[in-house]
Amino acid sequence: MNANEKLEKILCNLYLKSGADAPAECAKTAIEYMEGRAASVPDIQVKVVKGGTYKIKSYYLENNELMDIRGASTMITLVQDKSVPELLKAKLGYDSVVYNGGGNLFALVPADTDESLGKELEELAQGMLVTANSAYYISEPVPLSKILGKEYRDTMAYIESELEQRKKAKVLFDISPESAWIGRTLIDKPVDASILSEKLNEYCVKCRKRIARYSRKGKKICGGCLHKVVAGEEQRSQYVSEFNKRTSNNVTPPMTVSHIDKDDVAVIYADGNNMGGIIQTITNISEMIDFSAFVKQQMSILVYDSLSECDMLKFEIVAMGGDDLFLIVPAKKSLYLASQLIKKYEKAFADKFPGTDSTLSVGICIAKPSTPIKVVLEAAEDELSKAKKLVRENGGKGSMSFNVLQSYEGAVSDRGNGTLNPYSVTALDQILDFSEKVYAIRDIKTRLQNLLTAYIESDVKEETELYFSYINAKTDVREKRIKLPEIDGYNLDGTFYVRNGNFETGTSAFIWKDLLRVIEFGKGGV
Repeated sequence: MNANEKLEKILCNLYLKSGADAPAECAKTAIEYMEGRAASVPDIQVKVVKGGTYKIKSYYLENNELMDIRGASTMITLVQDKSVPELLKAKLGYDSVVYNGGGNLFALVPADTDESLGKELEELAQGMLVTANSAYYISEPVPLSKILGKEYRDTMAYIESELEQRKKAKVLFDISPESAWIGRTLIDKPVDASILSEKLNEYCVKCRKRIARYSRKGKKICGGCLHKVVAGEEQRSQYVSEFNKRTSNNVTPPMTVSHIDKDDVAVIYADGNNMGGIIQTITNISEMIDFSAFVKQQMSILVYDSLSECDMLKFEIVAMGGDDLFLIVPAKKSLYLASQLIKKYEKAFADKFPGTDSTLSVGICIAKPSTPIKVVLEAAEDELSKAKKLVRENGGKGSMSFNVLQSYEGAVSDRGNGTLNPYSVTALDQILDFSEKVYAIRDIKTRLQNLLTAYIESDVKEETELYFSYINAKTDVREKRIKLPEIDGYNLDGTFYVRNGNFETGTSAFIWKDLLRVIEFGKGGV
């Protein structure tokens, strides 16, 4: 069913419930009016339902156990994609959801729909998620012509602002949350837990911030974590199932973060750029339906294909909503994976929305698998901010920024001008290719480390470049000497890369730290 067919079916039900004669014909005329092929629309009053779950990263990451993170992701998907739409259908007697993705549901309902339905949706979501934030807004009656005609953008902007006010009015922090699902079936599995009868003064062993009300398998947990545990145990991960189906693989979900990689893992956090620019070109609901479906489908396609092409068969997709992506993958080859994601994203959007320049920015943090995922994600978000800043300053290309956590205390800081990071996708590919060439040189990591130390410790350009010449001169004729490549966004001035000018006036950097890291975590690792 295409976007127009879906919308026409919803409109037909709205006309039917409003008592209009020939509702099917009215719906057809309404579609023609939306597309500018009819002068007027059989006008009726409708209400808009808008809402979803928000601030979900804090819900995902209350502990470092992968099964619980997967359970949280499963619960969010269940509520947004199944339970809320089913409740709307049960109440209204028809499928009213226009689009639903990325935690953002939009439905059209009859004008006599009671506003209490919004509270019911919130209570349903909170009853299942327990400790996540969900908000739904039901508008006042609106003429259908305002939604299908030229006032579409202004009408939706007002409704979105009202939803934001609803979110601000909600305060959710229950120190001792209960589950209403004890003994009931959740994700095809009974929620089996005993209610603690003793004085409630112990904290949940999972989140460690709420009071435990239940005991399950010898562990005392709160109602919110209970649901995550049940969902995480039962769910094999829909993403892994979809990946296997698309790529003809037979991978199984990892049990723990260390099963993804015992040495180093990478948290990848990605976000699209200029999505607002695309949305600004959308003039009606049908186009919005098409856009929402396209983003959801293409993001999954490019992620599954990129993982398969990089031969990454151990991974966890925590969230993949709209243009927002949160992955945990092996650190080795994670930079190459970022390059593939960016390029596939840009091609898909350029083909679908030519001239809109939607690109993807990626932030990566690499850490030991024992590092709390919340810490690693926060660092990845910082890197994503750097990558998006590069796009704003230079435009036109996707970007990537990454860092490596040496300890829980924080990231390795870049002293002075010690790195070219963040990179445009072109620069990333150039550095990836260069790292493969220099990797063939004997003792290359030792040489790069010596160069890095010399360049950091010296403030004199001529001194450092003399040392580089010395290192190259020592190289046997049988070996390749280091010949620095051109890097997108920089001018090569001797052995320094300079942005916005020359060495004296611009921002200069050297490549040695980049190479050490990219050799380790680039196309193949070591």
